[in-house]
Amino acid sequence: MIKYDPKTFDTGSEKENIYTLDIETTSLFQFPDGEWKPFDYSKPPAFYQGMDKAGVPYIWMFGVNDTVYYGRDFLQLGQVFEQIADGSKKYIYVHNLSFEFQWLLDIFENFTISNMIARSVRKPIAFDIDELNIQFRCSYMLTNLSLEKAAESYTDLRKKTGDLDYNKARHSRTDLSDTELSYCEYDILTLYHIIKYFKEKYVHLSRIPYTATGEIRKAFRKTVSYGYVLRTAKSTPSPIHYLEYMKTFTGGMTHGNALYVGDILHDIVSYDIASSYPYVMMLPIFPQGEFREVSPERANKLNRNKWAVLYHVKFHNIEANKLNHYILESKKISEKNVSCDNGRVIKAEMIELYLTEIDFDIITQDAYKVKPEDIEYISTKCAVKGYLPEELVKFTITVYADKTKLKGVKGQEDFYMAQKAKLNGLFGCNVTNILKSGADFVDGAWKAPELTNEYVKQKVDELRESKTNCFQYIHGVYIAAAARARLWKVISCYDMQTVYYDTDSVKAFPSKVLELIINNENDLVRMNLQQTAHDFNIPFEMFEPEDIKGKKHMIGLWEYEGKYK
Repeated sequence: MIKYDPKTFDTGSEKENIYTLDIETTSLFQFPDGEWKPFDYSKPPAFYQGMDKAGVPYIWMFGVNDTVYYGRDFLQLGQVFEQIADGSKKYIYVHNLSFEFQWLLDIFENFTISNMIARSVRKPIAFDIDELNIQFRCSYMLTNLSLEKAAESYTDLRKKTGDLDYNKARHSRTDLSDTELSYCEYDILTLYHIIKYFKEKYVHLSRIPYTATGEIRKAFRKTVSYGYVLRTAKSTPSPIHYLEYMKTFTGGMTHGNALYVGDILHDIVSYDIASSYPYVMMLPIFPQGEFREVSPERANKLNRNKWAVLYHVKFHNIEANKLNHYILESKKISEKNVSCDNGRVIKAEMIELYLTEIDFDIITQDAYKVKPEDIEYISTKCAVKGYLPEELVKFTITVYADKTKLKGVKGQEDFYMAQKAKLNGLFGCNVTNILKSGADFVDGAWKAPELTNEYVKQKVDELRESKTNCFQYIHGVYIAAAARARLWKVISCYDMQTVYYDTDSVKAFPSKVLELIINNENDLVRMNLQQTAHDFNIPFEMFEPEDIKGKKHMIGLWEYEGKYK
């Protein structure tokens, strides 16, 4: 790593250089006695609530291909940017641009920030600096992985870990050891090799998609006809329904059993679902067309295997049946006297929610005690259930089969990684919310879009007129709900001895009972996949491809991960 000197700084001689940037900072908090101390990662974030906070950048690293420069004077970065600017378009990649952006604003105060692409307020994906013809891009949004995991996935290089104590306060004059400097250097080197992988794949930096889902959208779009795109556009819901879908959506489940939070536990086993979201994409659980209003009595009697139902309800006097709690309080529309277990509802005098029939049935038949007369129905809508489009089902299972077969195969690393990235990102493509995506950055301030009737109609109309969109948001809502239901079924059956769960995995005390629960669930997976294989005339080996060692890996199975000592 070379210390920056504007006289000897080499801007790079390649036709299209890969530029990368990282900034290390110390977060400080002012304690009641007036002393400023660094953030202590052993303490919970709640410990620091109410304290004044500040941040100090103490080193920056800038990569020109595989050469890493560093500086301790933060404002020198402005000189670096000006030196690489030669009129042609330059691209600078930053892993987690939303963090670095807040610091770079001081340097950009005399420049024009334009063409902001943002996931939401303070979450930039890319933006331009007009006067320098430089575009900054977020590599985290491209990979959807931490730097460490992205390096493992896309390079032979490994990010260094544990060599930089983040509990230590530093500033621009703090001496850094060779070990600490090496840690900083490898953050840039790993990022360079990640971007190098994508550059080789897309030939030019300008052609690299901004996000992981962007890459998958391109890949899937190539496999379908224009008629498929037109059918997807025709399926665009009304603005009112789109808003209801948004209120209904809930993501993964991550929580600890309140019995054990704060305790140290021994010999805990872990089970994981193989490709949980892609598996439920194989099932006939998805609404076909728009929802239509029905009476609550009719909605509750509909066959759940054939009909999807959207509920807008108020639960009165609801109380949990389990030690693990299902309702996420943040999804409420309104509430009264709610008691929570770290964000999960234990009981409530009243809570108002939008729910799929999957969630409604779990809440009313298993997770909570609620009398039928204490359910106030505001609206109930239904739609016929069926499979996802055949093209999407076959694309998904083909990607899964390719990923499994290619893992560990010498010479096929790039194709394996491409298939793995597609599989991991398919859910994100389905659940992209056009109403929550984007934010403007004008005159140095963020502005989130307001969900006015005009704005919602405009965005939905744009989606309906799109000639490239291949995914439907309501499908993402049901993918998440169905995967969550699979997870909950195991949690519910093994309630007291389940200690933690995280979207597609369960950590629990070992027993023969747990093994029986898992085996029964896996029998159901095989039965469901055999039906899907029959309905689409897909060879069953696509659903349980063999790896390089000849071992079969059925999609959607609960698999034993190991034991935590």
